[in-house]
Amino acid sequence: MFSEELEKIDWEETTKTIYSKTESDVLRALGKEHCDVDDLMALISPAAAKYLEPMAQLSKKYTEERFGKTISMFIPLYITNSCTNSCVYCGFHISNPMARTILTPEQIEDEYTQVTSFDEQADDYITKPFKLAIFLSRLNALLRRSENFNTEVTELTSNDISIRLLKGEVYKQGKLLELTASEYKLLCFFMENPDQVLSAEQILGKLWDCNENYIDNNSLTVYIRRLRTKIEDNPGEPKRIVTVRGMGYKWNTVD
Repeated sequence: MFSEELEKIDWEETTKTIYSKTESDVLRALGKEHCDVDDLMALISPAAAKYLEPMAQLSKKYTEERFGKTISMFIPLYITNSCTNSCVYCGFHISNPMARTILTPEQIEDEYTQVTSFDEQADDYITKPFKLAIFLSRLNALLRRSENFNTEVTELTSNDISIRLLKGEVYKQGKLLELTASEYKLLCFFMENPDQVLSAEQILGKLWDCNENYIDNNSLTVYIRRLRTKIEDNPGEPKRIVTVRGMGYKWNTVD
């Protein structure tokens, strides 16, 4: 166990070694392509305090070399269930009395296969062995979805405003409009529910900003005002997005 290995370390001697490191030790460690434990002690020593920026730059360089600019990792939570350490900062430490599920290597491989299959645009996945009736039912479900694919709405049009859903583009009288992600979502929600009074609560339940943070009533008012400046002929007297006092807002389809 990792905790048993830690118990073998003479921490008093290790601490003395770390504090004995000099700037020369730090520079030597920074210049090496492959560091050892002694180099690590130099890099975490007080002598390394003034070299934080070079260390950060090296860390960034090595991270991008090994992972690129985007790190994608498949680490299911149940992996931590197999851990037998007692790290006080970890909610999965062995002393925490909790229900744990530990999968076999075969089950882990099967789940990984399913996840990667969907990542590679698979529409469904079935594990072996499978029952014929279940296989046929899932196959029929896939066929129904494929039949309905071409019948799905790909464009919303109303009051000289057109939304091309597959491209995420909005046009007013044939002219492309520049909308933010939140404005686009808001406009889609209105045009998907024409002539219906939508309360602020209903809109807020569907709308969030580009960082996945829910917005409040004040922000909603700002979004609607900005959207009106882009889609209304006269934002001061809106005809498309109208306010229904005491109730909410409505997409008005009457030209």
